[in-house]
Amino acid sequence: MKIRNNIRMIFSGYPSYKDVAANYGRINDQISSMVIQTFNQNGVPLKLQDVQLSNVKQDPAVFKAQNDLAAAEAQADSIAKIGEAIRRNPEYREYMKWQSLKEIAATGTQKGTNTLIVVDGETGGSWAQAAYARGK
Repeated sequence: MKIRNNIRMIFSGYPSYKDVAANYGRINDQISSMVIQTFNQNGVPLKLQDVQLSNVKQDPAVFKAQNDLAAAEAQADSIAKIGEAIRRNPEYREYMKWQSLKEIAATGTQKGTNTLIVVDGETGGSWAQAAYARGK
């Protein structure tokens, strides 16, 4: 049990799987030294001949978390770019609003909803109503 915990401690010193892969030989040597020391401290009458790492792979949960983080960072970057585009060009907001309404109307038509009412509360403008016949 002590050896297993010490191996975990050695691996915890490497923050990522890439670091583990880059230091594979060094980790192997660290584990070898730790096992020899543990045997000596506990009076184990065995002489360690060799240590070879095998089946070292990244935990699937860590891999998923890293992928989720990368996706979130990409989404945040995309949102920041859209925000910057809106600040530079306010007309872009108006364009995106009408593009979104077009998609909403198309979805409503497919699902049988036949009326779309848009209330533009920000500009105080009039209501716009678009009617879509069923079955288009």
